[in-house]
Amino acid sequence: MTIPAPLLLKKEQVAVIIGSSPDAVACAVKRHRPDLAPTPIKIGRRNYWTPESVQAWVAAQAAAQGQAAAQASAQAQDTASKSSQASSAASTASTPPRRSGRPTKAEARAKAAVSAAQAAAKAALAKEGE
Repeated sequence: MTIPAPLLLKKEQVAVIIGSSPDAVACAVKRHRPDLAPTPIKIGRRNYWTPESVQAWVAAQAAAQGQAAAQASAQAQDTASKSSQASSAASTASTPPRRSGRPTKAEARAKAAVSAAQAAAKAALAKEGE
């Protein structure tokens, strides 16, 4: 006698299949995030999944992962070729990339010193022009 496969899966079973925790599956369902977990069938207050829908979701995620990896490698190649062209064109002094966020104290002092020097130069030019 064989035991038939279940017709509906619970969140614990789905979590094992997709490699996640039951809480993560519940959170994804609650937030309506089909990219994080398959969309369930609601029966009463409970969520259930069909094995076919879970397998289809896993296949779709694998396909999306493959496409994302292909796009990432293409972008990496483009970036590498652009950076090599840019580095050869600007082989002289290059400035570091701009950081986001609040400037450090040293950056703020340097900026203040530059603006003070510019103001002094403008004042000197205005004085000479009189």
